[in-house]
Amino acid sequence: MRMMPDHLAERLAELPLALACAVDRAGLPAEALGLIAEPMARRLLAQLEMADPWDFSPVVRIWKRTLAADAALMYAQEVSKPE
Repeated sequence: MRMMPDHLAERLAELPLALACAVDRAGLPAEALGLIAEPMARRLLAQLEMADPWDFSPVVRIWKRTLAADAALMYAQEVSKPE
């Protein structure tokens, strides 16, 4: 299977916005986005399965999975990690 990085990047361009909205809905401070962006994106992208370069439906499902409760939980986990 070919990775299709250009197509993947195009489809996921709005993921940072979805993460920012989830952080806002969770009532977290703005700096929370910096803490949770990478681990949250890794978790969501691990679930991504695009059938072809024109397959938008998995990406839409990922946006819908970007929930405030998940952002709050991820933030709590990241904050509690020892430095």
